[in-house]
Amino acid sequence: MAQEQRRWAEAEGYYKEALAIFVEYNERYNLSIVVRSMARLWLEDGLASVPGAVAPILGATVEQAEELLRRAHAASASGE
Repeated sequence: MAQEQRRWAEAEGYYKEALAIFVEYNERYNLSIVVRSMARLWLEDGLASVPGAVAPILGATVEQAEELLRRAHAASASGE
């Protein structure tokens, strides 16, 4: 809802919380949904802080997080 209302920072905060929970419980299905949503927030809505926020939660570098987000966005765009 926050993303649709263009409250980018608030949306990022909610997604970060959800991402951490799904990583902790190894909930892959919901994790993929949140990653795709964060990818959209970064690539379509222009919130530059997303890869840096995702990286530590996933135990990845910022570059790895960027690649993951790009792949998730591409998969979402292609209907996968």
